[in-house]
Amino acid sequence: MTWAGRETASRSRRGFILVAVLWVALFLAVAVGSVATLSQTARFRIEAMARRAQAEAVLHAAVRLIALRLATGDVEAVAAIGADAPLRLKVAGGRAEAVIVAQSAKIDVNRADLPLLTELFIEAGAEPSAAEAAASSVVDFRDPDDLRQLNGAEAAEYEGAGRRFGPRNGPFLREDELGLVLNVSPELARRAAALATVYGGRGGGGPRGLEHLRVQGPIPGVNPVSPSSILSGGIAAPATTGPRGGSGGRNLRDVYRLGVSAASAEGAIAKAVAYIKADPGAIPPFTVIELRPE
Repeated sequence: MTWAGRETASRSRRGFILVAVLWVALFLAVAVGSVATLSQTARFRIEAMARRAQAEAVLHAAVRLIALRLATGDVEAVAAIGADAPLRLKVAGGRAEAVIVAQSAKIDVNRADLPLLTELFIEAGAEPSAAEAAASSVVDFRDPDDLRQLNGAEAAEYEGAGRRFGPRNGPFLREDELGLVLNVSPELARRAAALATVYGGRGGGGPRGLEHLRVQGPIPGVNPVSPSSILSGGIAAPATTGPRGGSGGRNLRDVYRLGVSAASAEGAIAKAVAYIKADPGAIPPFTVIELRPE
């Protein structure tokens, strides 16, 4: 091989090596950029999770504090029961507000009889005949037998209406399950659910069939509820006097629904519906029955 030929071959090898080095450098640059992007995404996710956890901590603390204030007859908390304005408070470095509703003022769809259920649906806006059919269907939905109430609905009627599922033949677990009942339209179910409860309200006497009670997610410092503790405590008769200026006070041994919205110091938001039972004679004087994130 001549000197010129060797020189050409040498240049070709150098050119190939240079191209290879450039490709390797490009690959490394892309890889580094991808890792940086992934790291930044992971960091954002971790920060978002931390903010969410802070907001949930404020919410859990607010639920416990409100329950304690209700159980001890705190004037401001008791005055907020059924009020138009929510109870506002600062807690755990954040802030929270809660709409409080006593369940004893509502109709228990698991215990109320046919006339009281009919009253519920009339109050929710149904015509008397439609209200009676809806009430009868609620009784058929929850009772264990297959005997149809007049204007009610058992399995055959659900099948004839093309419903995939029939009556439960057991208690309602949540108020919004009224929407599962034949002869109850979605709109009527929504309006009636706002007036109903599954926690021992009007027509219910003491609570019954609460084996479904649960606490969804851990709540620091709050023991999980046991149905036996609820059943043994019962619901006391309405008080004739109380902290509301001495005029027709609230029953402090009641089950309350709390619609809670909480914000951390950094502005993260957490919302939940909580059901709590106040029992001034117990230690602690309240129980968190259910905590349902929204």
